[in-house]
Amino acid sequence: MAIAATAPRRLHQRPCLRPAPSAYNNRRWKAASRAFRSRPENVSCVECRKHKRLRRSTQTDHIVPHNGDEQLFWTEANWHA
Repeated sequence: MAIAATAPRRLHQRPCLRPAPSAYNNRRWKAASRAFRSRPENVSCVECRKHKRLRRSTQTDHIVPHNGDEQLFWTEANWHA
């Protein structure tokens, strides 16, 4: 039985800038996201509104990817539901 050669693992050329998953799984983010989605203009999902469907938003997303930039991560003007 031949052993297949595996490709060498690529090392990151630059440090990963995305926040750890814990950035989304903490009280501060959950509270901010919930408060953002409770505003009248954010109650329904942006994508659903485009297709004329009324569905309650369940997530808060970033319009421009923050790529680990904490200031951009917390900028509410960059959020949509």
